[in-house]
Amino acid sequence: MPSEIPLLGLGTWKIAKDKAQEVVYHAIKELNIRHIDCACDYGNEVEVGRGINQAISEGIVTREELW
Repeated sequence: MPSEIPLLGLGTWKIAKDKAQEVVYHAIKELNIRHIDCACDYGNEVEVGRGINQAISEGIVTREELW
C-alpha cells in the first residue's frame, strides 16, 4: 500500500447505480485513480465494489494499491 493517501481521488456520491461500476472501473484503468471515496450512505456501494473488483480481476490494480 502506498505510504500516503493520493491527493486526487474519485468521489462516488451521487453517481447513479447504473453508472457506478463503469465510472469506477474507468477511473482506475484510464485515469490511474487509486483513491476512491465511497460509503454505504451513498447507496451505490455494491456497484462501486463491482467496478473495483473488475479492475482487480483484470490485473489493473491490486487491493493494496487502493485507498
